[in-house]
Amino acid sequence: MLAFPDIGSHLIAPCLTVTPSSMSLRVACAVVKRRLTRRVDGPRMDLRPCANSDRLASVIDTIASTDEDRNRFAAVARALGDPKRLCVLESLAGGEASVGELASRVSCQVPNMSQHLAVLRSAGLVAARRDGSTVYYRLADAKVLEAYRILQAIAR
Repeated sequence: MLAFPDIGSHLIAPCLTVTPSSMSLRVACAVVKRRLTRRVDGPRMDLRPCANSDRLASVIDTIASTDEDRNRFAAVARALGDPKRLCVLESLAGGEASVGELASRVSCQVPNMSQHLAVLRSAGLVAARRDGSTVYYRLADAKVLEAYRILQAIAR
């Protein structure tokens, strides 16, 4: 669990204010989801009127995930966290390419390219097909490019 020690009175979510002391994000989400005000280990949480809407409860339900889900999300984030791998995704946006083609486009040695592609493949971002001794890669889904565009927008 994450803790927020001595954070003062800060806004954690658009509709949730937490006062001094430490509290976990899980507890904060549970409080918002139940739409109530209560004391947990000392801190007092005051929900603003917008937190009482049914829409907020439905958003939190869709965000809730298991530890396994979060591990998978983190693997995808790590795969997207390398500039060379982002360059590979840009190259694959134009269509399928072999390891050697990608290595020359990205200015990377073939063994290193194979490792980058293995990380992308294990994260589910690219798919591979073999034709004889040549392996061709392509984006696994159009949503991969959408995620990359979102990263670009956030970074700008």
